[in-house]
Amino acid sequence: MRTLAPRVATRAVAGDGALGHDGAYLARDGSLGRSGAILGRVGWGGAMGRQRQARLKMRDHYQATKRWRLAHPGTRYRGKANYYRRLAVGRPNKRQLWMVHEIHLIMSEGRPCDRILAEHLGRSVAAIQGMRCLAKKG
Repeated sequence: MRTLAPRVATRAVAGDGALGHDGAYLARDGSLGRSGAILGRVGWGGAMGRQRQARLKMRDHYQATKRWRLAHPGTRYRGKANYYRRLAVGRPNKRQLWMVHEIHLIMSEGRPCDRILAEHLGRSVAAIQGMRCLAKKG
């Protein structure tokens, strides 16, 4: 059985920028140049291994998130619903038809923000944004 020893570069043969007997690059002055003292595989394992581990961790997290969303179908937009529900408390005009002057008010150039409009019109912020979208489409 043959044992493999580390390949050690020697300065025995100084050539004209040629390779020595052990494969090391020998410069004209006999130095090792950029090859270093011990030849072998370049140590890419550390950085590339960490990048691969990070990529696999992200992939596994994404797969777990997909599985959770399939198992809990109604929860994706629950945060949005809670946000708009908080702003829609005590709205007397819920599900009522929109008057022309209300549509002009929400479409005007110098209009106030949607929260102030919601309090003034008695509608939710989501209803104002939805009606504005519908009114722009014509």
